[in-house]
Amino acid sequence: MANANTISKSEMVLLAAYSKWLESEFTAEELVIACWEKYPDSFGLQGYSDKFPDANVVYRHIMGKNSIVKKQRWLSQKSQKRYALTPAGINHALKILGRDGQKTDTVHHRIDRY
Repeated sequence: MANANTISKSEMVLLAAYSKWLESEFTAEELVIACWEKYPDSFGLQGYSDKFPDANVVYRHIMGKNSIVKKQRWLSQKSQKRYALTPAGINHALKILGRDGQKTDTVHHRIDRY
């Protein structure tokens, strides 16, 4: 499995979403907490990373002008601040985790196309 030293923050966002919401929608706020719980040093508030998440860091990676998550279409926006993983996101998460041959058709049918 990839560790925080070998993957980008965008990939950390993707893996946090993948680990919690493989087949369901989630809010931007839920993703902030998931990223912080999984990678507190990368997504914690500066000086307080063990106590508080920094939502702005996550928001930049999912909503920002230069967002890799957005450009690669790893998440689809369902409504304002509601997201779901896309097949591209699932495939990339599996690749990072070293399980890219294990994707299932069931997952792809349950996720809306973007």
